[in-house]
Amino acid sequence: MMEKFDSQQRIALTIKLIRVHLFDAIVNRSVLEIWPSGERQALAQIARRILDWADRPERFLSMLDRTLLDGILDYSQPAEQLMGLIRRRWNYRSVDVVIPRNPLLAFARQGPLRTYIGGYFV
Repeated sequence: MMEKFDSQQRIALTIKLIRVHLFDAIVNRSVLEIWPSGERQALAQIARRILDWADRPERFLSMLDRTLLDGILDYSQPAEQLMGLIRRRWNYRSVDVVIPRNPLLAFARQGPLRTYIGGYFV
């Protein structure tokens, strides 16, 4: 299915899947006792599959989102740490929430600043 999309469409889709579905999978498991280790491993595998669909889509994530994604990929990190990152993600006034590791990508089509500014006006 992904073969039908051009590179920009693949990046857009992967970024949306990461921000909306992958990160929400953590939010939906805020009760940490329901996180079996196999589920964390499955989440990491899904994240890797999503990342493989496009050319380095993670570069468009904010610094904090990238740290969160790295935590998902390294399922040995404590679930409490992922939950703390999710809570910090909702503070849109923090630089690490709105600026990617490469600040030149902040206003890219899938960059965090454009995403959050667009969300503000919708």
